[in-house]
Amino acid sequence: MNTATSQKQDAISSSPEGFVATEERARERWAPVDAAILIVGAFVTVALSVRLLPMLVDDSFIYLRIASNIGSGQGWSYNPGEVGNAATSTTFTLLVTALGAVMGYSEWTLATAYGLSLYALAALQFIAWRREGRVRALVLAVGAAGGMRMLDSFGMEAALLMAFVSATALSYRAKGDTPLTGVLAGLTALTRPEGIFVLGLLGLIELVTRRRLAWRSALTAALVAVPWLVFARWYFGAAVSQTGEVKALQRHLGWWATQPDFIVYFVKQARFPWLTLPLAAGGIWLALRDVKQGNSFAVLCIGFGVAQVVGYQLLDAPTGYHWYCVPGNVAVDLSILLLGSWVVTTVARRLALSPILTAGATVLLLVPMVRLGMVPVSRLPAEYRLAGEYRAVGEWVRAHGEPGDTLAATEIGYLGWYSGLRILDIHGLVHPSALPWLRQHNLHWWWDAGERPQYIVIHEPPWHGEPGSTDSWPAAHGSEVLTQYRETLRTKSLRLLHRRLPPGSH
Repeated sequence: MNTATSQKQDAISSSPEGFVATEERARERWAPVDAAILIVGAFVTVALSVRLLPMLVDDSFIYLRIASNIGSGQGWSYNPGEVGNAATSTTFTLLVTALGAVMGYSEWTLATAYGLSLYALAALQFIAWRREGRVRALVLAVGAAGGMRMLDSFGMEAALLMAFVSATALSYRAKGDTPLTGVLAGLTALTRPEGIFVLGLLGLIELVTRRRLAWRSALTAALVAVPWLVFARWYFGAAVSQTGEVKALQRHLGWWATQPDFIVYFVKQARFPWLTLPLAAGGIWLALRDVKQGNSFAVLCIGFGVAQVVGYQLLDAPTGYHWYCVPGNVAVDLSILLLGSWVVTTVARRLALSPILTAGATVLLLVPMVRLGMVPVSRLPAEYRLAGEYRAVGEWVRAHGEPGDTLAATEIGYLGWYSGLRILDIHGLVHPSALPWLRQHNLHWWWDAGERPQYIVIHEPPWHGEPGSTDSWPAAHGSEVLTQYRETLRTKSLRLLHRRLPPGSH
């Protein structure tokens, strides 16, 4: 091959169209070992899902209860008969609903939904990076899907969100501005509202690199998302879930008001932020450089995480919900691993190392670099806090309560699912009617509104918003609760109060 021909082929492969052709050739080089890796990955994900079953996040049971109500014909609601959308993620709710229709609604439904999402994320990352080496692809896939925040968000929509981001990025890299890319971008936006960032990012890349609008992706994404928004506006009275505004209001209430800004909370996750962030910056530079060569996958995945962190800071998101950190953590971890793999590849090329030595060097360098990420896994998470007590109280109430009873609580996932009763959510996530009160920072809104539930669950000591909380409940209201309720069950951390007086009496 002469020099002119070689230069021409290099120019073609560095263009967006040439990158697609190169990717097609790489796809032809797939071997049975790649399929074996994906199969082994599936078994590992199943084993991991079984192991993490006790770690199901309390909020995940909100999805399960809504999905169960949909599946039983009671409509999209948390409390049957009450209009309100407490599900932030539309796609995850539909996934749990579909799985429940096949396997029934239980903890295993949530575990299966999360396991499928986690596997999809890891597989898509492996496929995307495979053309740059099997070992490198495997390390990057594990790095993206195996962070601690990803695992201790078990049962939530975090893995599904990042799987859709990865699918959108992979589609755009391979096909560009196409209807398929738009469909995936629309589904990303329906998985969490900030999913719309991925459409904005690929639109920006399309404009900068090809000097044209990504109108096909935008139009198709709108065709996917707008029907849901119209339905939600008609069915719930609002296009988006009220949970977003409630969480923003929480930032200025009680414990949340004492916590640092979201971006500070995010950065403080890292054990060595002074080293982690500069390394991530190096990886981001490489991702931006790759865009010039037609490879937008890394910058879309990383850019989405960066945009989400900045967006949450600007929207004043509260801390304490660790699954909010997943996109940013994936971005940082991928950036660091991208930098590490670039170092290995550069050194291996200059030293003319064999593929085996290069693979060994990749593992030797990237494994310790994982430890420099945001929250590396030191051990698998154990049972979700208070899960056993919540389950015990919920089952006791189911056995002793009446079908028309109401239970008030601040954490409503386990309690709502295992009690089966109508739930009064003290923090207002499932009650659109609570928003006017919450805007006034009133967490005893339900008492003021005349709600007198048969049961109240209170932590010991009381959490913010619970009767007896000195910073959110007037003393007079607390006295009324003591007069009208008696303690009927106590666990190590919880007290269950039962109403003494019949409904309607004072």
